[in-house]
Amino acid sequence: MDEQYLDALKALAEPHRLRLFWLLIHVDQCVTVAEAMDVTGDTQYNASRNLKTLYKAGLLTQDKKGKWVYYTLAEQ
Repeated sequence: MDEQYLDALKALAEPHRLRLFWLLIHVDQCVTVAEAMDVTGDTQYNASRNLKTLYKAGLLTQDKKGKWVYYTLAEQ
């Protein structure tokens, strides 16, 4: 099996990351770490780590504007 698919499935196996991915699918907009914190109830560290894990798995793209990072669904 392709390594990229395995990484994506591993990233989605954690409930908070799955919830963040579901949010991005249904909102169809970009999400910041602060917004992710509101949705999951996580700390800033955990929300940021979860978004970065989804990004590294190839499920999200990130766009840095100043000190803010905006995450959106990756085109696949």
